[in-house]
Amino acid sequence: MRLGRREFLGGLAAGAGGLAAGAAASGCDLAVFRADVTPPLGEPLVCGFVAPTATIEHPLSAKGVILRDSGVCVLCALDWEVLIGEAYDLFRERLARAAERRARLVVR
Repeated sequence: MRLGRREFLGGLAAGAGGLAAGAAASGCDLAVFRADVTPPLGEPLVCGFVAPTATIEHPLSAKGVILRDSGVCVLCALDWEVLIGEAYDLFRERLARAAERRARLVVR
Protein backbone atom coordinates (compact mmCIF):
# COMPACT_ATOMS: atom_id res chain seq x y z
CA MET A 1 0.00 0.00 0.00
CA ARG A 2 1.34 3.42 -0.92
CA LEU A 3 0.54 6.30 1.43
CA GLY A 4 -0.09 9.76 0.07
CA ARG A 5 1.38 12.81 1.78
CA ARG A 6 -1.86 13.60 3.64
CA GLU A 7 -2.22 10.07 4.97
CA PHE A 8 1.40 10.01 6.06
CA LEU A 9 1.19 13.39 7.81
CA GLY A 10 -2.12 12.42 9.43
CA GLY A 11 -0.57 9.23 10.76
CA LEU A 12 2.48 11.14 11.93
CA ALA A 13 0.31 13.65 13.78
CA ALA A 14 -1.68 10.86 15.42
CA GLY A 15 1.55 9.13 16.41
CA ALA A 16 2.97 12.35 17.83
CA GLY A 17 -0.18 12.75 19.93
CA GLY A 18 0.29 9.25 21.29
CA LEU A 19 3.98 9.93 21.85
CA ALA A 20 3.16 13.11 23.76
CA ALA A 21 0.65 11.27 25.96
CA GLY A 22 3.14 8.48 26.62
CA ALA A 23 5.92 10.97 27.36
CA ALA A 24 3.74 12.88 29.81
CA ALA A 25 2.71 9.66 31.58
CA SER A 26 6.36 8.63 32.00
CA GLY A 27 7.55 12.02 33.25
CA CYS A 28 9.31 12.99 30.00
CA ASP A 29 9.08 16.41 28.41
CA LEU A 30 8.24 16.58 24.73
CA ALA A 31 8.59 19.58 22.45
CA VAL A 32 8.35 20.06 18.71
CA PHE A 33 10.10 22.63 16.56
CA ARG A 34 10.10 23.95 13.03
CA ALA A 35 12.62 26.27 11.41
CA ASP A 36 12.93 27.85 7.99
CA VAL A 37 16.11 26.48 6.36
CA THR A 38 15.55 27.95 2.89
CA PRO A 39 18.88 28.98 1.35
CA PRO A 40 19.09 32.75 0.85
CA LEU A 41 18.79 34.17 -2.66
CA GLY A 42 22.10 33.94 -4.51
CA GLU A 43 23.34 30.97 -2.45
CA PRO A 44 25.05 28.25 -4.53
CA LEU A 45 23.28 24.88 -4.39
CA VAL A 46 24.38 21.23 -4.56
CA CYS A 47 28.09 21.97 -4.06
CA GLY A 48 27.99 24.57 -6.86
CA PHE A 49 26.69 22.14 -9.50
CA VAL A 50 23.35 23.96 -9.64
CA ALA A 51 22.89 27.66 -10.34
CA PRO A 52 22.52 29.88 -7.25
CA THR A 53 18.98 30.48 -6.02
CA ALA A 54 17.19 33.15 -8.02
CA THR A 55 13.67 32.66 -6.64
CA ILE A 56 12.06 30.78 -3.78
CA GLU A 57 9.17 28.68 -5.01
CA HIS A 58 8.78 26.48 -1.94
CA PRO A 59 10.38 27.37 1.41
CA LEU A 60 12.38 24.54 2.98
CA SER A 61 12.08 23.61 6.63
CA ALA A 62 13.60 21.60 9.42
CA LYS A 63 11.07 19.87 11.66
CA GLY A 64 11.79 17.95 14.78
CA VAL A 65 10.91 16.50 18.13
CA ILE A 66 12.81 16.92 21.40
CA LEU A 67 12.42 14.33 24.17
CA ARG A 68 13.85 15.22 27.56
CA ASP A 69 14.10 12.74 30.42
CA SER A 70 17.40 11.95 32.14
CA GLY A 71 18.98 12.96 28.81
CA VAL A 72 17.98 14.71 25.63
CA CYS A 73 17.03 13.12 22.31
CA VAL A 74 16.49 15.34 19.27
CA LEU A 75 15.02 13.99 16.04
CA CYS A 76 15.25 16.37 13.11
CA ALA A 77 14.17 16.04 9.48
CA LEU A 78 15.34 18.42 6.77
CA ASP A 79 13.79 19.26 3.41
CA TRP A 80 17.32 19.38 1.95
CA GLU A 81 18.60 16.78 -0.47
CA VAL A 82 22.22 16.92 0.71
CA LEU A 83 23.93 18.30 3.79
CA ILE A 84 27.68 17.62 3.80
CA GLY A 85 31.04 19.14 4.70
CA GLU A 86 31.19 22.46 6.53
CA ALA A 87 27.42 22.97 6.18
CA TYR A 88 26.79 19.66 7.96
CA ASP A 89 29.33 20.52 10.67
CA LEU A 90 27.64 23.90 11.23
CA PHE A 91 24.18 22.30 11.32
CA ARG A 92 25.40 19.68 13.79
CA GLU A 93 27.05 22.31 16.01
CA ARG A 94 23.96 24.54 16.08
CA LEU A 95 21.58 21.66 16.74
CA ALA A 96 23.80 20.45 19.59
CA ARG A 97 24.03 23.95 21.06
CA ALA A 98 20.24 24.33 20.94
CA ALA A 99 19.87 20.98 22.74
CA GLU A 100 22.62 21.93 25.21
CA ARG A 101 24.76 18.97 24.15
CA ARG A 102 28.17 18.41 22.54
CA ALA A 103 28.26 18.30 18.74
CA ARG A 104 29.92 14.86 18.80
CA LEU A 105 26.62 13.50 20.18
CA VAL A 106 24.76 14.64 17.07
CA VAL A 107 25.07 11.82 14.56
CA ARG A 108 24.28 11.39 10.92
